[in-house]
Amino acid sequence: MERYTGNEFYIISIHNQASGRHSERGLRNIDNKDFKNLRSEYRKQNTECRLQLDEYDPFKKMKHQQTKEFEIIKKDKSHNSFTLRARIVKMGNATYMSFLASSVECINNTSSVELLLENDKTLKFYHKYDVDCGSNICITGNLSTTKIQYLKNHRIIAAKVNGAKYYANFLTPMESSLYNINSNLKCLKL
Repeated sequence: MERYTGNEFYIISIHNQASGRHSERGLRNIDNKDFKNLRSEYRKQNTECRLQLDEYDPFKKMKHQQTKEFEIIKKDKSHNSFTLRARIVKMGNATYMSFLASSVECINNTSSVELLLENDKTLKFYHKYDVDCGSNICITGNLSTTKIQYLKNHRIIAAKVNGAKYYANFLTPMESSLYNINSNLKCLKL
């Protein structure tokens, strides 16, 4: 039996239940049952959660989970536009949203990220940790159940990252942002 390598394509005939036949064009003969198995394996791979961090912290005596980074909005309409990326962090019963704020020089305790939603609601995340400067900084703010409900149901249409001295606007919505947020919230069972 042949295995699917990701580089091959299979064609199913619409006239009967038989699979495509091997030809000079590279079609391979597999039965219908194998095709269904491949399709379900593909769905399973794309729906399973891939957390960046999922461990028990023995010092704080709580479970610590963190999603991988995902994109939520673009700076402008150009093809290579900088995107605002985020991750969701759950530590015990507390939940945070962490934004990669490399678009501003430094952050402090007055730094924040403002998200404007399609229903004209603005969600504001105030940075809760120390001063940080450089290219790998994150603004991390509390993610309440109210904010979670807004993010689950409304698309982000604009964002503003407020640093210590500078700010950056993100004004081009992304079609995938609502899906990205919802799938990462589901990963953490929120």
